[in-house]
Amino acid sequence: MKQNRRGDRWDENNCRHRNNRGAGSVAPVYAYPEGVSGYGTWNQSGNVMEWCSVWHDETDSANTASGEETLRQERGGCWRYPDKFAFRCSQRSFVVSKAVNDFRGFRLVLPVQADS
Repeated sequence: MKQNRRGDRWDENNCRHRNNRGAGSVAPVYAYPEGVSGYGTWNQSGNVMEWCSVWHDETDSANTASGEETLRQERGGCWRYPDKFAFRCSQRSFVVSKAVNDFRGFRLVLPVQADS
């Protein structure tokens, strides 16, 4: 019998998406406690698409694309979509880097200090 662990199945109540966003768009970080990943990270799916450092047609990390029409990779799902397939960690798309709206952003990470 397979054990049912958190993350084994889609539960639309565990992240911000089109059907549960209410009047707002982006959710506060701690809004979905049942959606915390197995690594303890919040809002990995839903909320906003995340900009990545990868550019379309980039062949090596030393090549930096430029220009307003250059495509940049984004990952994950955001509140704009209702479809569970849009919320997979492997979800990728490319968009012009000048695209600005309330469903794209980036993740800030602060390392945790170990107790001495």
